[in-house]
Amino acid sequence: MHKQIAIVTGAGKGIGKAISLQLINDGFFVVLVDADKTCGEKTAKEIGKTKSVFYQTDISNEKQVVQLFQAIEKKYGNIDVVVNNAGIIRDNMIWNMEAADFDLVINVNLKGTWLMCREAAKKMKQQNFGRIINISSRAWMGNIGQTIILHQKLV
Repeated sequence: MHKQIAIVTGAGKGIGKAISLQLINDGFFVVLVDADKTCGEKTAKEIGKTKSVFYQTDISNEKQVVQLFQAIEKKYGNIDVVVNNAGIIRDNMIWNMEAADFDLVINVNLKGTWLMCREAAKKMKQQNFGRIINISSRAWMGNIGQTIILHQKLV
C-alpha cells in the first residue's frame, strides 16, 4: 500500500495549517502549498520532514501549478487528495478599488482554484482515484458596497 498524498493550498497558517495537521493525524503525507515562503517553511519545520514537504507556489500562476504537480508526481507518484483552501480578500468601495486588487482576488480565488482542480483531475483520472475538496470562507457574504463580493456572487 502506498502512502496517501494530500496537497493543501494556503497551508502556511490558519485553516490550511489546521487541515494539514488533521490530514497528518489521519495518516497522510501532506504537501504544504503556500505563496508565503516564511509561513510555509515555518509550518513545514513544525510538522517535520517525514510528514510533510513545503512548495512555495503562486496558485494563480499556471506554470507554477503545472510544475508543482509534475514535481509531486515525480517524487511521490500519486496524488490522493487536493484541498483548495487558499484565498485572499482585497476589498473596497467600487470607486476606491484598484483594478489590480480586483484581478488579484479573482486570479487567486477563482483561477487558482481552477488551475489546481485541472491539474489534480488529470492525475486523478489517470490513477482512477482521487478527491478534490474546495472550501471557502464566509467572506463571500461581504458588507454593503463591497466591490469584489458583488462580482463573485455573479460568477
